[in-house]
Amino acid sequence: MTDRVVRPTAWVGAPWMRGGRDPVRGLDCWGLVLLCLPGVPDYAGDATARAALARATAEGWADPRWRPLATPQDLCLVMLDRTHAGVWWRGHAVHATETDGVRADPARDLARLGFPSPTFLEWVP
Repeated sequence: MTDRVVRPTAWVGAPWMRGGRDPVRGLDCWGLVLLCLPGVPDYAGDATARAALARATAEGWADPRWRPLATPQDLCLVMLDRTHAGVWWRGHAVHATETDGVRADPARDLARLGFPSPTFLEWVP
């Protein structure tokens, strides 16, 4: 096990793949989150965790393991909308899209891209 931090931008350019968990074959948005935030559940492969995610999303992230942040911090989760996530890194939302794969968008562009109110959270198991 290593404590080495991999910058989320290291994955920029990786292809998109639904359910993808491998940066070579492809990542979806949660696959990117899993690479960058160790210990976060893989909701796609775990029905219980998926149900918890659905509850957390519906309840405004009421799951106590996700703590809202007033100010984004590097390596926090950024929920760009109710179903699309990424990782915050140095003023950018790093996320995977079906059309572009993994990309890094600066905060100033998020509203123009259709993400006017991102939510920032930290995982505290």
